[in-house]
Order: sequence, then C-alpha cells, then structure tokens
Amino acid sequence: MIVSTKGRNALKLMMCLAQVDDHSYTPLKVISAQQNISLKYLESITSMLSKQKFVEAASGKGGGYRLSRPPEEYSVGEILRAVEESIEPVKCIENGTPICETADSCH
Repeated sequence: MIVSTKGRNALKLMMCLAQVDDHSYTPLKVISAQQNISLKYLESITSMLSKQKFVEAASGKGGGYRLSRPPEEYSVGEILRAVEESIEPVKCIENGTPICETADSCH
C-alpha cells in the first residue's frame, strides 16, 4: 500500500496530539509550524478526523484539538481509513470495482 500525503500528514497530526497532555488542546497553527504542513491542509484533515470522533475541537479563542481517547487505543489502519479513499493495495479489490481481466491468474 502506498500512503498518500494526506495519510502521512494525518498520522503526523495524531502523533503530535498523542504527545500532549490528554486534557490540553493544541492549536493547529502550532502543529503546522512544527511539522511544516499547511494550516489549511491540516484543517481539512482534522475535519475528517473530527467526523470519525478521533479528535475533539476546543471552542472559543485559541481553540485547538486533542485526541478523543487515549493514544494507545488508535491504530495506524483506522487513522488511514478515516482520511484515505481506499487502503487496498490494488484497485481491483476495492468494493464495487469490477474484477479485472487478469483476476484468474492473480495471486
């Protein structure tokens, strides 16, 4: 499987949040500066992760994000599934995709 830039950045974001005290929120601009990732790009990733309840957003001035549960309860696979279109190694085994003409000889 090839992990996209979005997937790698989602993992970086989650790692940054995992290294912070679990009761405090980290502003995206801090993570953006630390990881050299565009703030807009991080906002789109946190939107996806928020929908899956992986991260919680703080309201009010300053804002920020934190993990929704302890870091050890996350897996790389579930984080990637939350932000990637597919994590299948080849297109022909994705759900809904017709089997290709070489399926009989594929191992």
